[in-house]
Amino acid sequence: MSNIRSAVTELRAAAGACVAWLERAGYASYDPYDIWGTWYGRAARRLYYKKHPLGLVLTTPVILMEVLCPQMRALFVKKGRFPTADAQLALAFLNLYETRRELPWLAKATALADDLLTQSIAGYSGLCWGYPFDWQNVTGLMRKGTPHITATPYCYEVFTRLFDLTGDTAYLDVARSIATFVFEDLNDTPTGKDAAAASYTPHDRSKVVNASAYRAWVLFDAAERFHDERYRVKASRNLQFILQAQQPDGSWLYAIDSPAEAFIDHFHTCFVLKNLYKLNRHLQSPAVAQAISRGYEWYRASLFDEDDNPRSFAIAPRIQIVRIEMYNVAEAITLGTLLRDDMPDAFALAEALTARFVIRGQLRAGHWSTRVYVGGVTHRVPFLRWPQSQLFLALTNMLAAKEQTADGREIEPMTSSTERESGAGRYVLVTAARNEAEYIELTIKSVIAQSRLPEKWVIVSDGSTDATDAIVGSYAKNHPWIELVQMPARRERHFGGKADAFNAGRARVSHLAYEAIGNLDADVSFGAAYFEFLLGKLADDPSLGVVGTAFKDTSLHYDYRFVSIEHVAGPLQLFRRACLEEVGGYVRSRSGGIDHIAVITARMKGWKTRTFTDLTYTHHRQMGTASQGLVMAKFKSGALDYALGGHPIWEIFRTIYQMTKPPYLIGGLALLAGYVSASARRVDRPVPHDLVRFRRREQIHRLKNFFAGKTAA
Repeated sequence: MSNIRSAVTELRAAAGACVAWLERAGYASYDPYDIWGTWYGRAARRLYYKKHPLGLVLTTPVILMEVLCPQMRALFVKKGRFPTADAQLALAFLNLYETRRELPWLAKATALADDLLTQSIAGYSGLCWGYPFDWQNVTGLMRKGTPHITATPYCYEVFTRLFDLTGDTAYLDVARSIATFVFEDLNDTPTGKDAAAASYTPHDRSKVVNASAYRAWVLFDAAERFHDERYRVKASRNLQFILQAQQPDGSWLYAIDSPAEAFIDHFHTCFVLKNLYKLNRHLQSPAVAQAISRGYEWYRASLFDEDDNPRSFAIAPRIQIVRIEMYNVAEAITLGTLLRDDMPDAFALAEALTARFVIRGQLRAGHWSTRVYVGGVTHRVPFLRWPQSQLFLALTNMLAAKEQTADGREIEPMTSSTERESGAGRYVLVTAARNEAEYIELTIKSVIAQSRLPEKWVIVSDGSTDATDAIVGSYAKNHPWIELVQMPARRERHFGGKADAFNAGRARVSHLAYEAIGNLDADVSFGAAYFEFLLGKLADDPSLGVVGTAFKDTSLHYDYRFVSIEHVAGPLQLFRRACLEEVGGYVRSRSGGIDHIAVITARMKGWKTRTFTDLTYTHHRQMGTASQGLVMAKFKSGALDYALGGHPIWEIFRTIYQMTKPPYLIGGLALLAGYVSASARRVDRPVPHDLVRFRRREQIHRLKNFFAGKTAA
């Protein structure tokens, strides 16, 4: 363990040196291919690819400049921002944030995400990114501002990870837009049985293997996130193309049916392998696992020399003058960290490459060399897109892996059982807490006393400024299954923040095997058998999606003639995992009702929801009064009834009923005033029309049952 801690210290020091260099240098950079985007570079490459005698003559001066004096490019081109580099830097900062939960790293990642939005290319079905220069290659000219599938997925990963870590649905909306571009705008070319190659851009019909790998990963991930089977269908066809394109020896050509692109190189092979591995976390496919195993075996044997230096090519398209390309080093490290649990040898190689090239090879300035040429000439001009951002990301990938090992955490192998198969009977909890020092210790003591403890309890401090964090931290020291996550501070208290915090906590347990997940407010207490009771109810009825119990509150008592036992109150809800995934988590609503929306959505999707009245818990703060008085809480409750689609007839009867409860008469009038006010202002509803229709049908049905003398259930 001491060796691991020592390695973590070295890696953190290297990361800190790189960050210091980035802060001095900024995010604008030259690029190894920017000079080729000038009119001279385009003409030279076009003639070279046509095998014109002038091609070699015109390309030679540029190559000599790159080898002997790469700084000369400043005379011909300007520095620029590169979306791929910005995205990879953002992912690296998110790695640093995730290991220690230090907010400055999250701030750096979100700033880069904002920059990415400004760099997106307009005119397509969704957000997308490409190169900021013209790119002449063997198949033709890719104009500046052409979106492509090797830049866009890194941006997709940035926004999905930001959503997973923060719960902010704005990031999820961006990811959805990106997935739309990937699905709609790229072309599919049939290649075999149930197989199709994805194009590199919206304007070609190429069969580049790594392009299909990137697209397949994005679409498989999007299919699961957004519950869209159309994504899965296209992704499956792209995946079949990759599997069918694998050579008998396990390798992949760069492209199929293109003699000029029939080469095999290092980092493109890494692209294919790492995307197959990532998508197979969703699929758990033995066929994909076998393809990865065969591919890595060939890669290890063919793309490293006798000293374990990465070789650039196994089949080269032209004469090579580079001995060590640091881009290859970076991708080899990232691949090894991904494969660590299934292929320990891959991780051992990644560790050795990190020590030799990243730790010992880091220059005094904080960056790394770009490449080493045959003959020993070293290129030290730092290009962010190639390979500084990749090396920084690889470094933080290794750091994250080492931190997980030091903390005793494990990454689930790609061929393991699914979470639902291995999580039977297990549960996790998420608590969103904002300035809950008054009551949270009661909640913690209740959970610690449970007869069946949770696998994990994530307490998300939503910008707390009181003693909440200190109280949680003191208990987390002695109970390793309790984790404190600190969200950035915000000025006001609203329910949208609770949704963000809950979704962020849910993301922290996404890798665990569990059957049920509980939303637990930080101001409740309950008996020692509470969760064992609820888990038993879920086990007895597989159709139950959300369960809870009655509760005691000084300001509120539910009359189950009006409030159906199908309603599960928000302070404590236990969801079956499959149900919450189908619901999509908590919907962000500043005015509240996020837990109510989730329960109604569950029923609308066919799940049963149930409050069991033979057990209770205590809710210590009056509901809806965390930052307001009781009358104002009633007013806002009426406004929320309108926002969530409550039927006007139902609201009239609810008003009459509330007049009989403290504060007598005034409470009911405040409720009705809130509903009428929201209706007059046409307040935006955070729920879809089909949920409004479903809810109103339920309310009218319950009124009919009440007047017929039936129970509300």
